[in-house]
Amino acid sequence: MEIATSQLAGGLETARAVVGAATVALIMFQGPKGDGVVNSLNESRMFGSASKAKSAVDYVTYGLIFGFIAMSAVLAASG
Repeated sequence: MEIATSQLAGGLETARAVVGAATVALIMFQGPKGDGVVNSLNESRMFGSASKAKSAVDYVTYGLIFGFIAMSAVLAASG
């Protein structure tokens, strides 16, 4: 049973690393004054307006941050 727990923790640690890297990359793509990727999304009319694009990127960023924190808490509790 200990092997299964170890494999689960290893998989969760890998997932946490991927989520952390994705969060950092997404935050770095965002410009400090709206001149990042979000503004380029508005130019291609993928979203209706810059505020909607910014809102969508913000929600994804918040979800990634929450997922990272949740996985860290689970790993801390199991260790």
